[in-house]
Amino acid sequence: MRSFILTLLLFCFFSILKAQAPCEIFNLTVATGDCTGDLTYTAVVNFEVSNTTNASFDLWANGTYMGNYPLSALPLTIQNFPYNGGVNDVVKVCINDNANCCRTKEFPVPACITNPQPCEIVNLTVATGDCTGDSTYAVVVNFEVSNTTNASFDLWANGTYVGNYPLSALPLTIQNFPYNGGVNDVVKVCINDNANCCKVKEFPVPACITNSEPCEIYDLTVITGDCTGDSTYQVKIDFEVSNTTNALFDLWANGTYVGNYPLSALPLTIQNFPYNGGVNDVVKVCINDNANCCKVKEFPVPACITNSEPCEIFNLTVTTGDCWPDSTYFATINFGVQGSTNGLFDLWANGIYVGNYPLSALPLTIQHFPYNGGVNDVVKVCINDNPNCCQVKEFPVPSCFLGNCVIDNLLVQTTACVCGKFFAVITFDHENGSNDGFDIGGNGVNYGNFAYSQQQPIILGPLEGDNTTPYEFVVRDHSLTGCKDAVEVGKIDCPESPTFEIINNEGNVQLAPNPATSSLSVTATLRNGTLNGSGQVSIISADGRVVKNISVNTAASFSINIGDLPPGTYELVLDTDLGRLTGKFSKI
Repeated sequence: MRSFILTLLLFCFFSILKAQAPCEIFNLTVATGDCTGDLTYTAVVNFEVSNTTNASFDLWANGTYMGNYPLSALPLTIQNFPYNGGVNDVVKVCINDNANCCRTKEFPVPACITNPQPCEIVNLTVATGDCTGDSTYAVVVNFEVSNTTNASFDLWANGTYVGNYPLSALPLTIQNFPYNGGVNDVVKVCINDNANCCKVKEFPVPACITNSEPCEIYDLTVITGDCTGDSTYQVKIDFEVSNTTNALFDLWANGTYVGNYPLSALPLTIQNFPYNGGVNDVVKVCINDNANCCKVKEFPVPACITNSEPCEIFNLTVTTGDCWPDSTYFATINFGVQGSTNGLFDLWANGIYVGNYPLSALPLTIQHFPYNGGVNDVVKVCINDNPNCCQVKEFPVPSCFLGNCVIDNLLVQTTACVCGKFFAVITFDHENGSNDGFDIGGNGVNYGNFAYSQQQPIILGPLEGDNTTPYEFVVRDHSLTGCKDAVEVGKIDCPESPTFEIINNEGNVQLAPNPATSSLSVTATLRNGTLNGSGQVSIISADGRVVKNISVNTAASFSINIGDLPPGTYELVLDTDLGRLTGKFSKI
């Protein structure tokens, strides 16, 4: 026992040689910030790395390679981190040219992505001016917009796309706005690439136009029917026309020319009217060969297109099979979906995009699902082109990777500080480990390889208690690396310890009863009979292991529970501000 205490004190003056582990990334953090574009946001990535001579790293966002960066750039700000469609996103970092030195982090996406305020255009105005050519005139368009980070907008005149303009150009003057043939024309504006943030304005055409064009289309109606295909539906179109001798008309659907029809075909049924992506679609009709005699109608798309029942993936299951030597395995994926007219889905394995598949292929077997290195892997499925209709599933990797190995219930206790250092006392449960034993590591340090037959607890140290490093301990099977358990104990603060004087010859410790069974009463006195203040108690087994540590408020008299100790002989060490007292007892 005395040799153990002497060894502990000598560690105050001698450094400990430690076996360095392979390259390891630890303390990987992701701090999210503001949204910066269409489904992107700011993310600040930071981590620490040990045992590498490479000064750069690669970064992936949700399986998409973002680039290579120097370690000196940490913490690294990604201005446009791409949103993956669920409540969590994934970042992965690897030391450049070292595929074995990687770390993955799943983290919540910011609220500005998951619960954004909808973009809205308000106060749209159109002021008309002079006629400028053959059935054209000047207009000034102006509006306000809220909840957008996009700085440009698209503009349509009577269903015809005019162009894209910066918001800074407002109010915008269109010198040659095309006349549509009636008493009113229509302008539509949309924030660029956001079909849900649009506004339509119908306004009177100027007198210089209406007083010269007698042809007029009026009473244009559109009645929607059933959905008839992939994003198409049935519409019935009808209208009246005056002052024309032309018996034909042209028709456009959302700016796309559909065809030429006789007026006698009215009312006209279009079986496959194409959906434009928003809540409203637009039809335009013009008397053939008369660009000045036109009419535009915006109308709500039917519910079978807009999906009054939102798309939902449910009952996502993953069944694993045999393993391959290249760290992949068979995985069969199945799920149900409702509220979707898209017949395709996308699949990701541990954040890596696998491919696009038809729903008719379900249940789908992936022959080489990539193993991620832990006890669980993750699959994600999304209905194609619908990032809001996704589902993520975490599932156990097949036992052929772990060999039914289990390491759990890892417990790490820290001893009292001595000379600015402490010991870590480690216990854990295990089953079906490999013959190569297990490794203990953490914070970039490999504390060694041990046999499962080694008696627990395992004591590591002495370790620095400088209150700067958050300690992490990982117990991992040496061969079955996915079989592991980890504990974070945080920072350990060991203040400068007083120089203890061994005062056994100047004091006394009484332990009763001795032998004891469940509880031990301790009475400590100095030569002058006085012992004030608190103390730190350590109980040390016959083989030199610290098996219990407690703090007591009154060092002169206290009780300690020893019912959890196995039978044997122990030494009690009482450290106080005045020095150290020791005594021996037996547990039966």
